[in-house]
Amino acid sequence: MGQVRYCVVLMSLLLCLVAGRAWGQNATAEVNGTVTDISGAAVVGASVTLTNVDTRIVVTRKSSAAGQYVFVNVAPGNYVLNVVAPSFKTLSLVPFQLSVNQTFTQ
Repeated sequence: MGQVRYCVVLMSLLLCLVAGRAWGQNATAEVNGTVTDISGAAVVGASVTLTNVDTRIVVTRKSSAAGQYVFVNVAPGNYVLNVVAPSFKTLSLVPFQLSVNQTFTQ
C-alpha cells in the first residue's frame, strides 16, 4: 500500500510539473519599433496601426517621446503596418507574417 501511495504522489508531482510548463507557453507574437525622421530624430505621437490582413482587426498605438511603439500579445497571422504623423508622408510596410513567439522589429 505504501508503494502505491508513493507512485501516486510521484505521478501527481510530475503531472503538475508538466502542466506548469504547458501553461508557460506563449502563443502570440510582438511587433515593435521606433518612428524617426530622415535625420534620425524621434517622431513623437505618430499613429502606428497594425492590421491583420485576414481578420481585418485593427490596433493602433501612439509613438512615445522616444518614438517607440509596441504591440504585444499579437495573434499569429498576416499583417500590414501603417505609420501616420502630421507633416510626414504616410508609411505603409509590405504585408508580413507573424509566427508564434516571433518578435518583429521595424
